[in-house]
Amino acid sequence: GSSPLLEPFWILRMLPESVLQSVERPARYIGGEWNQVVKRGDDVRVRVALCYPDVYDVGMPHQGLRILYEVVNRRPDAAAERVFLPWTDAIAHMRAEAITLWGLESDTALDEFDVVGITLQYELSYANILGMLDLGGIPLLSAERTGRDPLVIGGGPCAFNPEPMADFFDLFVIGDGEEALDELLEQFLAMPPELTDRAVRTDDARAELLTRLSQIAGVYAPSGYDLEASPTGQMVPTPASDQFPERATRRVSMDLNALPYPTAPVVPYCETVHDRGEIEINRGCTHGCRFCQAGMVYRPVRERDRELLADQARRIINNTGYDAVSLLSLNCPDYSDIAALIEDLNDKFAHRRVSVGLPSLRVDTFSVGLAESVQRVKKSGLTLAPEAGTQ
Repeated sequence: GSSPLLEPFWILRMLPESVLQSVERPARYIGGEWNQVVKRGDDVRVRVALCYPDVYDVGMPHQGLRILYEVVNRRPDAAAERVFLPWTDAIAHMRAEAITLWGLESDTALDEFDVVGITLQYELSYANILGMLDLGGIPLLSAERTGRDPLVIGGGPCAFNPEPMADFFDLFVIGDGEEALDELLEQFLAMPPELTDRAVRTDDARAELLTRLSQIAGVYAPSGYDLEASPTGQMVPTPASDQFPERATRRVSMDLNALPYPTAPVVPYCETVHDRGEIEINRGCTHGCRFCQAGMVYRPVRERDRELLADQARRIINNTGYDAVSLLSLNCPDYSDIAALIEDLNDKFAHRRVSVGLPSLRVDTFSVGLAESVQRVKKSGLTLAPEAGTQ
């Protein structure tokens, strides 16, 4: 498992039982899933809420959330909890009964966390983000937050264009989040309590904290910049003082093998949109299609070693009981040794009836042999991306 503090049968709930009996899919709200990490005690100095601005069924399989959950919870001095946007029926009950949005691991209200991290996965979730902050009792505008409020940090693909949401966030992490979040927590915990302790932190101390954290590579503090229009009409952030970097740069982790990866992900009680184990075989794309946001923001191409991937798959299967492993990539055939990797996984897991799946394939890199290799255990579908084909 990812933590010795694992309590798989610790079931908590913030919604009253009468409400749980009246909402759709109550398993979304009770917590207590297998492999969840519950930490209590004085040794946890910072509590992080990892928020996905969509319903539980969509947010639970998100690999970025799983990775950051692992990054935080492997630290003995920090704890991460999952927070999802409730469905409309539960939201109605929460507003009627003044129930604050909470973390699934400990029922902690969102406004009681030290750090609230929110995934900006796609633009249509922006209204959901504001809804989560409102349900969590956190002022929507960064300028209206006091020293007693959590730090609200955004990350993910849409953080590469943070300005549309800049008024609502204290910080953005631009680029790969694994190393950046770990360094941010390290810096946070190294600062004096008057800057980090919400019980005593003043508004000026909060501003000083944001200034210091903005020095971390990949971290952008919108409050430290003024927007100026360029001759071409673009809005360009300019530092308001010399305390802030000239520009925020993207954080890139070049060695995927060295990055933490969850091999004991939380197993949900109810079916989710992707109900399977997943391993990230590479990050980035060589094709450079100009219409593709992911191909731009996740470059350059980096791969994990084949032996490491096989070991990660073995651990995930052993720790979850899934009967399928999906290979995560913008285009799986771009992995330099894809045929040997699939053969390795089939040799290791076919006798256990565990299948290997490919999530998305470019038409011009698809092959019949590749299709046959993933059908060795059981028949499954293939997803082709026809808009990425050559002439």
